[in-house]
Amino acid sequence: MAIIGAYQVTSFRTVDQYSYNSTFMTGNLRMAVDGIYKAMHKETRRDGARKARELSPIVVSFLAGAAAGATLAPRMLNHTLWVIELPLLSVLVIVLRRRYRTTASGGHS
Repeated sequence: MAIIGAYQVTSFRTVDQYSYNSTFMTGNLRMAVDGIYKAMHKETRRDGARKARELSPIVVSFLAGAAAGATLAPRMLNHTLWVIELPLLSVLVIVLRRRYRTTASGGHS
């Protein structure tokens, strides 16, 4: 479990140009709200909207996972982790495929 957690923390660190933490949501939520706030001002509207658009799915995904875990845990006990890990495994497959395609094409995606 610790190895998978360490892999997750070190592998998924940025989305577009924004750094994020895939295991703690406080900073991600703050940055998404900051983007929404900046999107409300004419001078920073474009950058703020982009920041909010890029980081909000991370926060929503975390909330969906937390809700699924809270709903399933009383029913499935420790087996809940199996259900919750399926989306993470699919992301791993996508990442590995992209990496393979990039390597196979000589570094061009």
